[in-house]
Amino acid sequence: MEFIPDYIAGLHGEKEASYVHPLLEPILAETMGVCVYQEQVIQILTDVAGYTAGEADLVRRGISKKAKKVLDEHREIFARGANEKSGLKQHEADEIWMPSWVRRYGFNRAHAATTR
Repeated sequence: MEFIPDYIAGLHGEKEASYVHPLLEPILAETMGVCVYQEQVIQILTDVAGYTAGEADLVRRGISKKAKKVLDEHREIFARGANEKSGLKQHEADEIWMPSWVRRYGFNRAHAATTR
């Protein structure tokens, strides 16, 4: 919720999208650099750190349940995977891991769409 103003400002051209790391731009471009959807979390985990979709979904569930133990375990797994798959250093992986997508529950994209 706290990032809604940034998203809206980006939609109206009042603010330029920013990305914690260039690897996130193709994943977050459509939402102005804000990680809005659960599917974006899963894509970050798979594309940046080499998680399988099933492994990434476990992290998504951990986020939704605010399961600190699960998230703490996966922080290191993410960092290792990001190093192996994307060549990221620990501090770069931490910059990606720390943003709001790890601390907050995102919308399921299908539930966020409206029908008329």
